[in-house]
Amino acid sequence: MRNILTLLAGNCLGTVVGAVFFLSASRNFSLSQMGLYGVAISVQWILAGIAGTGLHVATVRLTTAHLSAGNRAAAAGVVALAAMTASAITLSAAAFCLVLSRVVSLFLPGELLAMAALWAGGRLVLECVRAGLLVQQQYTRVCLLMCLSAITGLGSLGVAFLRGPLTLESLLAAHVFGLGAGAIGGLAFLLPLCDSGIQVSTGRLRELCVYAWWPALSEGSRLVQANIGPFVLVSLAGPVEAGLFSLGRYPAYLFDMIGVSLFQYWLPAAAREAGNKRLVPFLGRQLQLAGAVGLCLLLSAVAVRPFLPWLGSNFAAAASLFVLNALDIALFVLIRPIEAAYHGLRKPHLELLARVSRFPLLLGAALVLAYRFGAVGMVWAQILSNLVALGVASWLLWRELDPGARVQVLNTLYHRG
Repeated sequence: MRNILTLLAGNCLGTVVGAVFFLSASRNFSLSQMGLYGVAISVQWILAGIAGTGLHVATVRLTTAHLSAGNRAAAAGVVALAAMTASAITLSAAAFCLVLSRVVSLFLPGELLAMAALWAGGRLVLECVRAGLLVQQQYTRVCLLMCLSAITGLGSLGVAFLRGPLTLESLLAAHVFGLGAGAIGGLAFLLPLCDSGIQVSTGRLRELCVYAWWPALSEGSRLVQANIGPFVLVSLAGPVEAGLFSLGRYPAYLFDMIGVSLFQYWLPAAAREAGNKRLVPFLGRQLQLAGAVGLCLLLSAVAVRPFLPWLGSNFAAAASLFVLNALDIALFVLIRPIEAAYHGLRKPHLELLARVSRFPLLLGAALVLAYRFGAVGMVWAQILSNLVALGVASWLLWRELDPGARVQVLNTLYHRG
């Protein structure tokens, strides 16, 4: 529990900084501008999620194996290759956004899309550094890494305000420089891992990319689904509805930091508890924890909702969407220990199958409900599709467990103190 709380403290700080950015935007932008900012946030999360999660999971899995074998140089090499790969992806994505904007008309100008890609790149490198620390169980250093990122982020936002009225361009630039500086500075935390040298090779790079493939596709599919709302609403209902959706969803993402912290603990723990016999007791306990956390998130959202109007007129207009978005986040928290278990079973492709099954329902429901009911309809589409994803994820895991393991999971869930 101490390790989880340490990770939670670091993620809480990062989330608070993100909230400061978002609150600054809500007080300076119109609902229409908030809709465009929501699109930029979605672009950043999709790009960072597709590449960042794949590299993070692969780094955790492969570095854990090398450290277990006592090969610290190989472990350092995996982390170094992940950081270099993240940098290459960032520059390629930013260039692609600029070129694409010259060919077709997009939701955002090409320069803003490129800045969103660079913002995602800073998060990619940060995730690689964090993965390298997590596999060493250096949870305090992970927290310090987030403190460093928070300091650079707030400093960049302060500079943006000093330069004049806040605009979408200046806000995205603050995101880029703040997160990028924190990620680059955080590389210093990995120096102790490199005390035996750094072993890099094309074979190790290939191994990293092969293992990252399934998590990247899986997380990419999830983040496209989680962040599709602003794109759908801008197209079908206009940027004002997209702004309302973003304002109602972002406070719920503050609760998601708890799920993120838990998954950062669950993933390496599940990788160490490999196989049915060792994994099943772990899975039962973490499912209990996820259920309790999900219920607390929902109750907290109900308690916090009356205070949202204090944050300004934009938040007051979107307050009715907050509890519904919290329900959606709570359902996703329930899925996370199941997804971690897939990696403990060495079957990361199951994570992708569970998430892909959700997409047709989400897209169909979004097109119907968002067109008719705007932001409210989009939130309900997210909730319904997450319920389906939870059922499919549970069924896929159930198939992989032998009969004795299934009984043990049920006993842990329903009879444990």
